[in-house]
Parts: sequence; structure tokens; C-alpha cells
Amino acid sequence: MQQQVTSYQFSGVVLVTPFLLPMAPELLGALHSASASQWWLVLVIGLFATSGHLFLILAYGFAPTATLMPFVYTQIAFALVASWVAFRHVPDAWAWFGMGVIALCGGWSAWLNVRAGAPRAHPDSAVAADTIAD
Repeated sequence: MQQQVTSYQFSGVVLVTPFLLPMAPELLGALHSASASQWWLVLVIGLFATSGHLFLILAYGFAPTATLMPFVYTQIAFALVASWVAFRHVPDAWAWFGMGVIALCGGWSAWLNVRAGAPRAHPDSAVAADTIAD
């Protein structure tokens, strides 16, 4: 298991690094000019994000994925509210379209899971259920 996780981390580093390198000068400049309150905000956001992901990972040990997915989908709604409160940013048409597609697919997945777990509407015939006939 350790080797598999390490290979995933290595793959992520290899894929993400080329995209981050061109941003390095701007990122370093922004980090140097950040005030103490901005550093505290970044730290608090990081702690909340890390805690949220940790609790979600722990929740997978107690409930099936289909039960937890609505909580994952609510992250989109909370991100929308947070962006409006913090930046007064309203998503454009493409963002609303993407959120709609995600919500539609999530609802469809939930419906398929409920339908697959529902008991059969038509029970087996009495002949098929009879164990003596075998």
C-alpha cells in the first residue's frame, strides 16, 4: 500500500510542477508582500480545509460512498456562497452550467443507487421460491 500511495504522490508532483513553475515569480512576490493578517487567513483556511478533508476520509470508514456524496456536492454551494461573500463574485453562465451538470449527475447517481438497493417489486414465484421442489 505504501508504494502505491507514493507512486500517486510522485505522479501528482510530476503533473503539477510544470504548471506551477511559470507562476513562481508572481507567487513569490505575492508571498513577500502579504501582510500578517493575510498569512493568518491563509493558515486558517488551510486548517479548515485540511480538517474537512480529514473528517471526510474518516467518514468513509463509517458510511458508504453513496451516503457521503451529497456532502461532497455541497462543497460547490459553499464555495459559491464564500466567493460571493468575500469577493462579491457571481458565477457566469458557464459556471452555472457546470454546477448544473454536476448536480444532475449527482442526483442521477443517487437515484440509481436507491433504485439498485430497493427490494424487488415482484417477488419470485412460489415455484421458484420452493426449496422442496429441488
